[in-house]
Amino acid sequence: MKRITFIIFTLFLLNTPLVFAQQAEITDRPTSYPAEQTASQAGSLDYQLPYPGLLPDNPLYSLKTFRDKIISFLISDPAKKAEFNLLQADKRLNAGFYLFNKQQGKEQLVVSTISKGVNYLEQAIKDEKEASKKGIDLGDLPRRIELSVMKHQQIVKSLREKSSPGIKSQFIQIEKKLTTLAQQVKPQDKK
Repeated sequence: MKRITFIIFTLFLLNTPLVFAQQAEITDRPTSYPAEQTASQAGSLDYQLPYPGLLPDNPLYSLKTFRDKIISFLISDPAKKAEFNLLQADKRLNAGFYLFNKQQGKEQLVVSTISKGVNYLEQAIKDEKEASKKGIDLGDLPRRIELSVMKHQQIVKSLREKSSPGIKSQFIQIEKKLTTLAQQVKPQDKK
């Protein structure tokens, strides 16, 4: 039985496509949630967030996070790792936004999800700086990271304004961390 479980699990991991953050394409297709505002539509910043997939309240979400940790472990190129971490940060932000709009009463899970996304964003910045030091061509990655930080700030601020008083202080902590990250990515524009 253990062998069968191991084989199925291995096949699952091998058949999972590796997807890295990519520049979003502008299309005229409708969103999958036409009745509600998506995180990409929130505010005025033109930065598309990826579809989050399973939300953190789904019982299978832990498998998704486990798979993502394995994929992250297997990526050795700092530029690709930065792109992967940027994708994970944006997915977490969008998942938190969807969860906030989906169900009230799960604000603590929303804060936790967005906070983990900010951690991924912080790691993406570190990986991008490491790749830059190694002389790896990053293309538009620094600009996408900067836009992602601004989008995170924008959405966290909007969620803080809509949240209950008990959760606002946690959103303020996330905003402070995002302000620090924004200061880290700003000097790269001047180079």
